[in-house]
Amino acid sequence: MESPPLISLISVNYKQNEATRHFLHSLNSLSYRNIEVIIVDNNSEIDSSEQFSRVFNGNLIYIREEKNLGFAGGNNLGLTKASGDYIFFINNDTEVTPHCIQPILNLFNENPEIGIISPMIKYPIPNDLIQYAGYTRMNKITMRNRCIGYKEIDTGQYSKPMETNYAHGAALVIRREILKEVGSMSEIFFLYYEEYDLCEKVKSAGYKIYVQPHSLIFHIESLSTGNNSPLKLYYLNRNRLLFARRNYTFSQNLIFYIYYFTVPLLRDALKYIPKKKWKHFFASVNALTWNLTHKKDYDKHRYSSTLS
Repeated sequence: MESPPLISLISVNYKQNEATRHFLHSLNSLSYRNIEVIIVDNNSEIDSSEQFSRVFNGNLIYIREEKNLGFAGGNNLGLTKASGDYIFFINNDTEVTPHCIQPILNLFNENPEIGIISPMIKYPIPNDLIQYAGYTRMNKITMRNRCIGYKEIDTGQYSKPMETNYAHGAALVIRREILKEVGSMSEIFFLYYEEYDLCEKVKSAGYKIYVQPHSLIFHIESLSTGNNSPLKLYYLNRNRLLFARRNYTFSQNLIFYIYYFTVPLLRDALKYIPKKKWKHFFASVNALTWNLTHKKDYDKHRYSSTLS
């Protein structure tokens, strides 16, 4: 009898050991057992391998990294140790449900055109409140899209697997062969939009993105960066501009930059300057400045992400 495929779960820890322990504990309940778990400990001051190993009752690979490689860099480092047929990028501030893996594998097997699948994502409290059931198309003027099902009560309205425009960065599964074909997450993003960029590469290669609502995880948003921190504001705006540069035409970018000057930047000025929240305001300014001073798109990989 053919053995079930190996799933490599890669998660990046950044000074959130308690969250990572909770995440690892939830993995013990998984009904699908042919997994390896890779924890990349970003900007680690101590070796936490022993405390993590005490929590998870399975194959745990711990990578301690003294530098902060960001979300993409940490995941790419984890890829160097991954042996799975499928790669499951999953945030450490999540909690898996026991049967979340098999429905994803079933959907992959049913449709070879699918390249990436995300599970349905809900908030832990209340646990019937949806966080993600797919994404709409990107608006080419605002470079914004909408999260389908966001903060809706789950009444079964998203009960069938469906194609979507983007996977969710908190939890996405990709076929190993497709990751070899299109390349891994671009480390230029560091934080935010790297999963959107990866999805664009996967779609450009002719594959589809799906949501599997029969798979479920719970996710605490913005645990490592804060809900409205200057750091989060900077990378969201910087990478929103960068994502557009990497994936859309010159004319589309020109329209978007005009929009950015006249709406988001002006809005942030009116929002933060009267309150003297200078760090927040300059986060938006510096996001634009970075893109104007880094005119050439580049893709820097600190570690080789080529999968054998």
